[in-house]
Amino acid sequence: MNPDEEALWSSHLPALMSCVGETYGPVCEVGIGNFSTPLLHAFCVSRKRMLVSLESDVSWMMRFINLVSTYHEIGLSDRTDPYPETRWSVVFLDQSREFWTRAESFKVFVDNAEFIVCHDFHRENEEEIRGLLTGLNVHVTRRQEPPTLICSKTREIPSGLLDL
Repeated sequence: MNPDEEALWSSHLPALMSCVGETYGPVCEVGIGNFSTPLLHAFCVSRKRMLVSLESDVSWMMRFINLVSTYHEIGLSDRTDPYPETRWSVVFLDQSREFWTRAESFKVFVDNAEFIVCHDFHRENEEEIRGLLTGLNVHVTRRQEPPTLICSKTREIPSGLLDL
C-alpha cells in the first residue's frame, strides 16, 4: 500500500486517539481494522482499560485474535450492543456496510458513549447519520480525507479536536 492509500485508511486516527486520550473508561470498536485495532490495543492494554473489538466477518476477526487479552475482548457483532449496561468512553464505528450500517450502530451506542467517532463520514454514512445528530455536540474533521465524525451527547468536543 502506498502512503496516499494508507492516509485514506487511517485518516480517523488523530480524532480517535484524541477522544481516547480525553477519557478513562472502556472503548468499543465496531469493525476491526489494520490501523485502529493494533493502536487501540497498545494504548488501552498498557493503561489497563477495557477494549472490545466487534467484527461481523469471522475470517477478518480471526486475523486479530492474537490480540485477545485480559483487557481486550474480540467478538462477533450483530445489530446490538453486547454490553448494554456498559457506559463506553469511546465508541469507534468503522464496520463494513455488508453487515450493518454505521447509522444502525450509531443508534445503538449514542446513549451509552461519551464520544462516538465515525470513520468515512461522507457519502452514504453522512446521509444516514446526519438526521441523528440533532442535540449532539458535533465536529467533522476535514483536514485528512475521508472525514471523520466526532460527536457526544454529554460532553463538549475538546478544543484540540477542533483543529483536526
